[in-house]
Amino acid sequence: MTTVSVVVATYNWPAALDACLHALRRQTEVPREIIVADDGSGPDTRAVVERHRAASPCPLRHVWHPDEGFRLAAIRNKAMARAAGDYIVSLDGDMVCHPRCIEDHGRLRDPACFCQGSRIPLEPRASATMTGRPGWWPSVFSRGVRRRARLARLPFAAARLLNPPHRDPMTVRGCHQGFWRRDLLAVNGLNEAMRGWGREDNELAVRLGNHGRLRRNLRGVALACHLHHGEGDRSRLDENDRILRGTIDAGRVRCERGIDQWLGDPGRWDYGAQHPGR
Repeated sequence: MTTVSVVVATYNWPAALDACLHALRRQTEVPREIIVADDGSGPDTRAVVERHRAASPCPLRHVWHPDEGFRLAAIRNKAMARAAGDYIVSLDGDMVCHPRCIEDHGRLRDPACFCQGSRIPLEPRASATMTGRPGWWPSVFSRGVRRRARLARLPFAAARLLNPPHRDPMTVRGCHQGFWRRDLLAVNGLNEAMRGWGREDNELAVRLGNHGRLRRNLRGVALACHLHHGEGDRSRLDENDRILRGTIDAGRVRCERGIDQWLGDPGRWDYGAQHPGR
């Protein structure tokens, strides 16, 4: 039986993480574990994790490293190295899942594919409602929902017809994806040469494609809402674009600085190991 680890990336937005973890606790298919991949947040984030840990139906771990700027690739790699599941659902901490999201990932898991999950963008008003009312899910009539047609959850047969495997690494969104852990290890995870906002998700998708994996979108299933926030710092985007172009031109499968450096003793990145006595 396939086991699922959920990895949630976060940085100093405890209200969003609270809504994200609350939704994950209500899943119809309980994952093997939830791992919070924390890019250097302060104690307010730890307090949210500890509160949810006490009520979580599965183990809830907190993987943390110091705040040294935007290091999303590194903290995701450290959390994925810690993961015990066969399949990893990777979420940003501002994504709030429908109760059947993890169940739906199972419907379309395919050994030949990685999955691009759904994203329903919320405007500020709906985002405030979602963070202020745990368990709330918008209807098609709710105000502040963009792309509201994406709220339709479709039966399994229709969803599979809508989601054939294909190749397109350039339109992926790292906020909600699904990977076989063995594929992540084969391509060495995310490329930690890429720091700052942007393109680490595309670069990983290119290498997975070079490894022979197709992409499958999850339309009509695995629904998740994206809380509204401002635009990130894009000062390193040109450098990340250069790295992406190099991966494409070289047909690269493995990155040099990736997940393999964290596999030896992944537990050392748990928050408690770095902050003993807290």
